[in-house]
Amino acid sequence: MPPETPAAFGLHANAEVGFKRREAERFCAALQGLQPRQLGGEAGLSPEERAKQVLDDVAEHLPEAFDLEAIRGRVDELTPYAMVAIQARARPAGRTRRMRAGISPALQGISGRPGARRRRSA
Repeated sequence: MPPETPAAFGLHANAEVGFKRREAERFCAALQGLQPRQLGGEAGLSPEERAKQVLDDVAEHLPEAFDLEAIRGRVDELTPYAMVAIQARARPAGRTRRMRAGISPALQGISGRPGARRRRSA
């Protein structure tokens, strides 16, 4: 198979140069978007403070955990429809549980205590 060149598509040779330049610009813009920033002004927040603010906001808006066993107990007969409904509720419940479990270690990392754990008494 011949290499893909602009001429193979009926384009001028400079078309590849323009494409590569736009691709490099998009890559650099995406890379720059990943860089940590300081927010300006006196009320500006450090990246750590902003991350803590976002984590607190996420924790506040997470729904309460569903009691899946209670839901299963209310079902008289486990029909295929009932099973699908229970499974449909179990998946988001698992994601919510993992999100709640991840917030605490993230907050510990932001506060400078990564891996902080309770010590077991001997």
